[in-house]
Amino acid sequence: MVGTQGADTLQAHRLLYLVHRQGLQEVLLERFYSAYFSEGTPIFDTDTLAPLALDVGLERTAVAALFAGQDFIAEIEDDQRRLQRYGANGVPFFLMDGRIAVNGAQPIEAFSDALAQLNADAASQSAFFLR
Repeated sequence: MVGTQGADTLQAHRLLYLVHRQGLQEVLLERFYSAYFSEGTPIFDTDTLAPLALDVGLERTAVAALFAGQDFIAEIEDDQRRLQRYGANGVPFFLMDGRIAVNGAQPIEAFSDALAQLNADAASQSAFFLR
C-alpha cells in the first residue's frame, strides 16, 4: 500500500452514483482502489478523479457536468445520515439484513457473531411460521 491518506470522498461517491446506472460501479470502484492503494494516487479531488473515470469509459462531458453541478449530493448525505443511525462512523462498515452492523476493521469473530445472530433470528422466525 503506497503512502495512503484520508480525506473527503464526496466527489468519488458522486462518480460511483453516476456509473451505477450504467453498471460500471464495481469497475470504477476497482479503479479507485488500484489508484489509491497501488499507485498512491489521491482520489479526493476532481483533477485526479476525472482521469480515473475516463479510464473506465465515462464520457469527458458527463464527468465535467457532474463535477460542475450538485447531482447526487443530497442522496449521498441521506445515505450518510441513515448509516450513522446504525452506528457507522467510518469504513469499513457492514450492515447485514438491514439491522446488524459491524463497524470498522473487526476480527473475524465479530462477523461470526453477527452471522450467528442472523442465523438464530432466521431459525426463530422459521419456527414461528411452522407452528
